[in-house]
Amino acid sequence: MRSVTATRHGPTAYPRSAPWRAVLGTVLFFGGLTAAFFWPLFAPPPWRQYMAAGDFINQFYPFRAFAAAEWWARRPPLWNPYIFAGHPFAADIQTAVFYPPAWLTILFFGRDGLPLTALELEMAAHYPLAAFFTYALVQRLTGQRLAAVVAGAVFAFGGFLTSYPAQQLPMLESAVWLPLALYGLERGLTGSRPPLGWIGAGGALGLAILAGHPQTVLLSAYTAAAYLLVRGRLLGHAWRHLGAGLLLTGTTALGLAAVQIVPTVEFFLLSTRQGLPYAVAGHGYDLKALVGLILPEWRGERALYVGVLPLLLATGALRTLPLARTGFWGGLALIALVLSLGATTPLFWLLYHAAPGFALFRDQERAMLLYNLAMAVLAGLGMAAGASQPVWPARPLLLRLALSGLALALLAWGLLRTGLVGLPADVQTDQIPGGLLRLAALCLAAALWLWWTGRAAAPRLAPALLLGLLALDLWTAHYGHNFQTANPDPRPRLLAIARFIHADIQEPFRVRGETDALFPPNYAALLNLPTIVGDTPLVLERVQRLLDTKEEWRLWQLLNVKYALARKDPEPGLEVAFRQGDIRVMRMIYSLPRAWAVRRVEVATSPTEALARVLRPDYHPGDIVVLEEPPTIGPIVPGDRPDVRIVYYSPRRIIVDAVADAPAILVLSETYYPGWRAWRDDQPVPILRANFVTRALELPPGRHRFTLVYDPWSVKVGALLSGLTLALAGGVVLASRWPVRP
Repeated sequence: MRSVTATRHGPTAYPRSAPWRAVLGTVLFFGGLTAAFFWPLFAPPPWRQYMAAGDFINQFYPFRAFAAAEWWARRPPLWNPYIFAGHPFAADIQTAVFYPPAWLTILFFGRDGLPLTALELEMAAHYPLAAFFTYALVQRLTGQRLAAVVAGAVFAFGGFLTSYPAQQLPMLESAVWLPLALYGLERGLTGSRPPLGWIGAGGALGLAILAGHPQTVLLSAYTAAAYLLVRGRLLGHAWRHLGAGLLLTGTTALGLAAVQIVPTVEFFLLSTRQGLPYAVAGHGYDLKALVGLILPEWRGERALYVGVLPLLLATGALRTLPLARTGFWGGLALIALVLSLGATTPLFWLLYHAAPGFALFRDQERAMLLYNLAMAVLAGLGMAAGASQPVWPARPLLLRLALSGLALALLAWGLLRTGLVGLPADVQTDQIPGGLLRLAALCLAAALWLWWTGRAAAPRLAPALLLGLLALDLWTAHYGHNFQTANPDPRPRLLAIARFIHADIQEPFRVRGETDALFPPNYAALLNLPTIVGDTPLVLERVQRLLDTKEEWRLWQLLNVKYALARKDPEPGLEVAFRQGDIRVMRMIYSLPRAWAVRRVEVATSPTEALARVLRPDYHPGDIVVLEEPPTIGPIVPGDRPDVRIVYYSPRRIIVDAVADAPAILVLSETYYPGWRAWRDDQPVPILRANFVTRALELPPGRHRFTLVYDPWSVKVGALLSGLTLALAGGVVLASRWPVRP
C-alpha cells in the first residue's frame, strides 16, 4: 500500500515499510556481496590475505588495539603515554574512542589483545551498512526494490568506498552514514511524524562524527542541509518548517557527538591544524584524472569509477525524469566533480573563503564520496524509470552511448597496440590495453542488455542479468585493490628488540626510531616501547614545533629517550647494545630519567623565548629548568639534586615520591596538557609548563608524594551533553509514537 502526499508538483506516492522478508532478503543479499568481495581477508591459509600496508595497518589498527586494552583494563582510553611523550588520545577524533561499532569490535574480540582480523571484519561490515542505507533511501524515493538494490550496490562497491577509504578507516566509517541521514530527512519531509525523521537524520550524522573523519562529516553536513532545503521547497514546505528541521537535526547530531566534539575542540585549539594555506588545502585531482570516470586503470584513479551500466542508467534518469526529481542529484554529482579538482577551479576558492570548514582540510578529491552517492541514486532512479520496460524513451540514446563506448574503446586499444599514439608518463601504461578491452566488453554487454530488455516481452531474467553485469563490472575494477598476501604487521620483526630492551632496563624509558618505516610509532603501545613521535594528523602545536627543530640530542634529553633504533652506525654518546638483522639498538650513555628535580630556574616571557632557551647549546635540562611563569616557592638556589622516584605509572595516573632539603622544581618528562591535575600530599597544586613542552611541580623541602591524574573537564562536559541529548531524543521518539487519546 502507498500513502499519497499532495504537493504543488502533483501527488507523490511514498511506499510504506517493506515486509520484513523483503528487508531480510536485501540484508542477506548485501551481506553476500560483501562476503564475496572481502573473503580473502577471512580465508584460512594459504588463501588468507591482509589489508595492504598503509594507514589501516600503521595508524588505525594500533590505535584500536590500544583502546581495546584500555577498555578491558576498565580505563577509558583518554590518554596515550606511548606516542608524542603523551598524547590526548580520546580528543584525537580519528581514534574514534566513542564510536559504538568500535565498542562492539572491542567487546567481542579485544579481551586478550585485539587481532588484526577483528578490525578487518569491522571495516568489511560497514559495506553492507552503506548498501542498505542507500537501498532504504532509494526505495523511499521510488518504491521499487530492484532500483534500490542497484543503488545500494553502486554506492557500496563503486569506486570511492572500495578505494582509499578502506585504508582510511574513519573516512569509510563516517561516509556510510550519509545515505541514512538523507533517508531520515526524506522521512521528515514526507512522513506523518517529521520529528522522528529529523532526529533519525541527526543520529546518523552524530554517528558519522563519532566515527572520526571530520572532513567527511563536513561534506555530509553540507549535503544534508542542501537536501533538506532543496527537497523541502520542491515539496512545498514553508521555510520555518525547514528551519525547524535543520535546527532539530543539527542539535541532535552535535548533542549526541558532544562527548567527542568538546575534547576535540579543546585539542584542536592547541594543535597544528588551525587552518591550512590555500595551496595546501586546495590539493585535488588534475583535470586528466577525470578519464578515470570511465577507465579506472588510468593512473589507478579507481575512486572515480562507478561502472558502465550505472553511468548509462544515471544518464537515462537525467534524460527522462523531471528536473524536480533528478536536479539535486545531478547538481550534487557535478559540484563534487568540480570540487575534487581542488584549487584549479573557482568553486574551491569560493568555499575556502566563504564556507566554514573548508580551510581546515586538504585532499579535495575526497568530495568524490558525494559523486559516488549521487550517481548511485541516479542509477536507481534510472532503473525505476523503466530500464527493464519495453517503452523507455531513454533506451535508444543509451544504446547509442553504449555502442559508441564500444567503438571508441576498441579504437583506442588499436591505436595503442599499433603504436600510433602514446600515453602520458604518469599513466599506468601496462594496464591500459586490458582496461580498454574490459571497457569494450562492458559496453557491449550493456548494449545487449538494453536491447534485450527493450523487446516486446522482456525476459524475466533481466533483473538477475542486470545485477550480474553490475557485479562483474565493479568486481573487475575494484576487487582486491587493498589486499596483499604477506602479513604487514611489523611486530614479528621487532619482538626480539622489545624483549631485549625490557630486560635491559627497569625504569621508564622512550625509544626513537630512525624512520617510521623501521619503527611504526603507533605500535609503541603494542610493543610497550614508548616513543616521542606518532602517526596521526592532530599533533600538539608545541610538540610539533620542538620536533621540527631537528635537534635530536636535545629532544632525547628532554623526552627521556634512552634507546635509538637505526641502521646506521652510532653517533658519539650512543653505544650499540643489540642487533636484530640490520637494525641496531643503540643505548644513550648519559640520559635523563622520566622524572627528576633541579635547583636552578630560568623564567621565559613567551613560548618563543622558552623554546630558544631550551635549544641553547650550553643548556642542560638535568641542571636547570625553563618555566614560563615564576615559581611561588623560594628562593630556589643551586645545590644538590633532590631524590626523585616514580612509584606508580599508568596511562592516566602517575605517583612520584621526592625528597628535598631546599626548595626545588620537580620536572616530569611528560607532555603538558590542560586535562592533567596534580596533588602534593593530597593537596591540589598547579602544574607548571616546563622546558616548552613538559610538566613541572613545585617541590618544597621535605619528603612529599605527588599524584598526577588525567581528568579532563572536556570529556565530562561532552558526556553530560551527549547523555542529555540521548535522553531528550528518546523522549521525543516515545512521545511521537504514543497513541493520542481523544
